[in-house]
Amino acid sequence: MPPHGCDQQHAPDREDEHDTMTVTCGIDWASDHHDVALVDHEGNLSARARITDDLDGLHQLLELFTTHGDTANAAIPVAIETSRGLLVACLRATGRPVYAVNPDGRRPLPRPPHRRPQEVRPP
Repeated sequence: MPPHGCDQQHAPDREDEHDTMTVTCGIDWASDHHDVALVDHEGNLSARARITDDLDGLHQLLELFTTHGDTANAAIPVAIETSRGLLVACLRATGRPVYAVNPDGRRPLPRPPHRRPQEVRPP
């Protein structure tokens, strides 16, 4: 079993009165900054931010979460392109679900090799 929040397969069971998850966070990770997007349960963009990879950036992110309904009992789940680093460790320390996603997962699947049709000969 992976450590808490590491490469989990399913979304948490946090739902609002309409039986849907309220807000989810996605983070595009980079070495010096991170692009953040919050989306609602219908996939509409609720907020967007660029944060720095330091304590100020973490505070900005947590403040953004708070303004969008994040609480200790209903933490906004996060999907991020890495399973390591200071930001990931800090997010996990808050007790929220953190899902490491493979950035290569967005690449299209390779095409099967082209096969020539077999020649059909009359009997």
